[in-house]
Amino acid sequence: MATLGQEIKKARAELGWKQQDLRAATGLSQKYLSEVETDKVDPRVSVVRRIARALGVSLDQLAMRV
Repeated sequence: MATLGQEIKKARAELGWKQQDLRAATGLSQKYLSEVETDKVDPRVSVVRRIARALGVSLDQLAMRV
């Protein structure tokens, strides 16, 4: 079973985006996004919602992928 961070990274890669692209779309720092993708931090729901919106998926879709 994949982690939330792995699924975020996968969804980002499916768009052909680098972390810099996701940073620009979310306003979150690249360091923080890296920590989310490597599961070093447990992001708040509001942060996951912002990431999901930037990736063009619903929060439910992203959570269901985990």
